[in-house]
Amino acid sequence: MLFPIIATLSMVLGATAEAEYVDHPIYKSWAQFKPGTVTTTKSVTIQEGKRIDAIITHKLVERTDEKVVIEMIFANDATGKMEENSAQKLTYNRKFPLFPGVKREEIGKPMGVLEDGEETLKIGAKEYKTHWYDTKAKVEAGDILTRAWMSDEVPGQLIKTVHKVPKADKVTTVTLVEIKTP
Repeated sequence: MLFPIIATLSMVLGATAEAEYVDHPIYKSWAQFKPGTVTTTKSVTIQEGKRIDAIITHKLVERTDEKVVIEMIFANDATGKMEENSAQKLTYNRKFPLFPGVKREEIGKPMGVLEDGEETLKIGAKEYKTHWYDTKAKVEAGDILTRAWMSDEVPGQLIKTVHKVPKADKVTTVTLVEIKTP
């Protein structure tokens, strides 16, 4: 009984040891900034005429050659007044294994891209070169259509996303509104 477990464990550990390791795109985007850098995004969800606003802040609290630690605070007005959740710490290791069947050039791109292109978006007074991706996925309410604009010039890469769930009459737009650097 013990032999099959040991054999399986050896295969799993061996496969991990042989895996190619690649840089995590979120690590790479945050590692080019100093600790104390903060991004603020605004989310607006409109569903059946009702609007919910949210503010999400991400702050780089630690940066090493091995990892970045980001503090995230989420606040929304779903209850009628803006309420802030407790801060969460997110750790992104620099390296992670490239899983079988995934190509190195696919890392950092959304899965199931239908179409993509280049576009310049303005955030505040600054313009950013972005790459946008259109994707389609299934959720309980039906298809979710997403366009995401990403840029290597900003921490976290995200400039804007628009998620549409037509059958639920729901649209969520998330937009980067500010970057503060120390």
